[in-house]
Amino acid sequence: MRGYAQILKDRLTFHWFSGFIVLLALLPLPFGANRPWASDLMGVLTSLLTLGLCLELYRAKTFWPAGAPVKRLTASAFLLLAVGVWAFLQTQSWMPEGSHHPLWKEVQNMPEAFAGSISIDPDLFGESFVRLMSYAFCFLLAFWGGRDGDNALRLLKVLAAASVVYALYGLLMQSTGLRMILWFPKWAYADCVTSTFVNKNSYATYAGLGLQTCLVLLWQHLKRQKPLDLSRQSRQAAILERIATRDVFYFLPVVIVLGALLFTGSRAGISFSLVGCCVLLFALAANRRWSWKRWLPVVLGGTVLLLGLNLFGDAGFLDRLDRDQLKTDLPDRLAGYRIALRAIAGNPWLGFGLGAFENAFRLYRDPTLPLWFQHAHNDYLEAALELGIPAALMLFTAIALLVSCCVTGVWRRRRQEIFPALAVSATATVALHSLVDFSLQMPAIAATYAALLGLGVAQSWSSRTERSS
Repeated sequence: MRGYAQILKDRLTFHWFSGFIVLLALLPLPFGANRPWASDLMGVLTSLLTLGLCLELYRAKTFWPAGAPVKRLTASAFLLLAVGVWAFLQTQSWMPEGSHHPLWKEVQNMPEAFAGSISIDPDLFGESFVRLMSYAFCFLLAFWGGRDGDNALRLLKVLAAASVVYALYGLLMQSTGLRMILWFPKWAYADCVTSTFVNKNSYATYAGLGLQTCLVLLWQHLKRQKPLDLSRQSRQAAILERIATRDVFYFLPVVIVLGALLFTGSRAGISFSLVGCCVLLFALAANRRWSWKRWLPVVLGGTVLLLGLNLFGDAGFLDRLDRDQLKTDLPDRLAGYRIALRAIAGNPWLGFGLGAFENAFRLYRDPTLPLWFQHAHNDYLEAALELGIPAALMLFTAIALLVSCCVTGVWRRRRQEIFPALAVSATATVALHSLVDFSLQMPAIAATYAALLGLGVAQSWSSRTERSS
């Protein structure tokens, strides 16, 4: 009979990890959590859940799981900590006066006293920092909870179920003509499926992550099926019968989420989500050590599907992929990129302050851009503008180190390989989409990605190492 301490430990693990799973599933509900109250609440809840995790780790007297890639994890943690410290220092008036933005000198003669800083608007630091820390907490919660394979699989199943529910909601709102987000009439992208998100591109990224989650669960299910020892014709009939009966609950989520993704009308969102699916299939094929004769048709089939869906959309199935709109948006995007690059060149080392993109962008805006840019439509440029190039590179390097753990796991793992493979494909989707949009500025998407990355890193080495320690 297990001791009381072990029972208490198991209950604590269940409660904080279950709470984390519920939080991830509900985050997309309030407009992708892209409201100050929603992101602040996310910060509070993830902090409390992380506190529960820390108490458990303290009782277990452990810091790193045995066999973990300690060097890469430590380096990543150090870089992320350095970024957070630098973002805080950007807001402090006691930093050397020579580092303060020149804009502060112009307001020193005003009746009200202003203390200068590197950031042009230190008041914007708080919300952005809370979001950044929340994503780090989501990674940690998924990392520690995901070391148990059953917990990790449970999280994937809930994320897949949530993606199906949000997809059905979006399709229902669009097909019935209600066109609402919760109880509010849609005020943007009325002809596109956006589910509970406002922006069609943001929902396309979330749906893409959900689609890949459904695919790995389908892969896991099919991998466990016993091979059919029948003649070729009988085997095909048996496969079709099994798909229509036992396997329908694994194929149907893929179809539903894919349908919602296509009807977002987001050209980049659809393309990069399907690229992520191709990366997922390639990673799983590499893990199984398939010869090129087996994995090349998979990759080519995914590529043909990607191109075919886009061409099919241009033919009229997806009228929302409007080429005229693309011709209108492209010059504005390019003008915005040029202005952002000019702003970065104006202060490349120190940046303008975390969360201060919009205000900094206004200083360099010119008549070539008639639109209002709240974000850079390129997360790399936005990070470099806010944090400065050195700090932005540290942030990107920290994430790249974590992804490298997942790449290693894809190649080495023979069990639970779906988790590092999914983390790699999710990274491909968000990394590519971040070149042309700002989906990672949506807390629900960034938190979901952080959780998938945490699961991938957690399952990137064998549990046998821990059992033998």
